[in-house]
Amino acid sequence: TGPRRVSLSGGVDRTEGFRSHAERTAVRTSGRVALLDRASGSVALLVRSHWREFEEPGPLLESLYQENRRGSDPLFQFDRTTDREHSATLDAVRRLPENARLTATAGIELRSIDAIRTLALGPGFGDTKERDASATRISFGTQFETGDSPLPGDDRVVLGIEGNRGSFDATY
Repeated sequence: TGPRRVSLSGGVDRTEGFRSHAERTAVRTSGRVALLDRASGSVALLVRSHWREFEEPGPLLESLYQENRRGSDPLFQFDRTTDREHSATLDAVRRLPENARLTATAGIELRSIDAIRTLALGPGFGDTKERDASATRISFGTQFETGDSPLPGDDRVVLGIEGNRGSFDATY
């Protein structure tokens, strides 16, 4: 089958923010491995992951702004969000005679969010709630493509079908 072609990438972004309690961090990674790579077709696995966490300093009252414009309102001291997203996709291509090909894709995505948010109801008074949410999506698709259609001129014909099934759950 020959050597597998692998590609990996990643990155990290981090900032302390302009104001207190405004830190942000994001981490992302992705990878692709060619499981099969021949003249007749190919199969590849793609994996992605993204994670981020950030704090919310909230709006500043005029009195707090005059005191320290880089500060944060203590009312929002617990406000933060953690967001995670992961996916995996399997792609297959079968090359057919006469400039045609058949492709198929199957994938899954998972996402979760944990967030604490404060709704300011008045100066120094608010309602703080925690929200946990998760989502799952499964997808699939296939298509047939040909560059030699019976129509005159330089064109191609693509026929395909795709489907998705997802779920979402949230609690406060």
